[in-house]
Amino acid sequence: MTDAPLSALLVMLKPDGDLRTCTSDELRRLRDGWNDLLAWLRGTDPDDLSHADLVGAVAQKAGLRMVRFAEYDVRSWARQAVALINSGTPDLPSNDGTPLQEVISARLTNLGFTREGATRSWLNRVTIELLYRDAPKFDDNRELLVGHLLKGPVTIQHWRGEHHGLALALKLLTRRALSSAQLTNLVHIESVTTGELELIGKSLEVKL
Repeated sequence: MTDAPLSALLVMLKPDGDLRTCTSDELRRLRDGWNDLLAWLRGTDPDDLSHADLVGAVAQKAGLRMVRFAEYDVRSWARQAVALINSGTPDLPSNDGTPLQEVISARLTNLGFTREGATRSWLNRVTIELLYRDAPKFDDNRELLVGHLLKGPVTIQHWRGEHHGLALALKLLTRRALSSAQLTNLVHIESVTTGELELIGKSLEVKL
């Protein structure tokens, strides 16, 4: 959203993701795909990965975004992945019906993030503009995206931590593993300043 110093991670479970649950097969795909992504960032040949399709999709999306957003530079992701090499990668929940929100929270916690706030609310057009005004496809698909985001409640959280690049990698991997919809995906994660976070919070109070 901004080039100013980043201090918070904004996580939003969209209407389709807010109450989304995962099957045991989906949880396994998320877990194994994430482990493969970390392995690639640490130097493993992609051809040796069982989920090379997921890793390749994340790498391609990051490469396209890196031109406009420095936080998608996979070289910084690689440094973060190496820094976490001794932290371990505990398994995600494996039971059918595990909420997607729980999966995301567990992974962010493992990355060293601490959740500092959360709210469940309906969005309005002011908040949507604040969240998506820099998104490349927003202007071209405004009515579709706005309509989708207004169709149900969302859960918005903010977290503190250092490994923002890996959090963005988690977002891309989750979208690819669980949803084929390119525009109306399940989860939104981005780095924001404290000022932007406060502005988003105030915008949720606007009734339109």
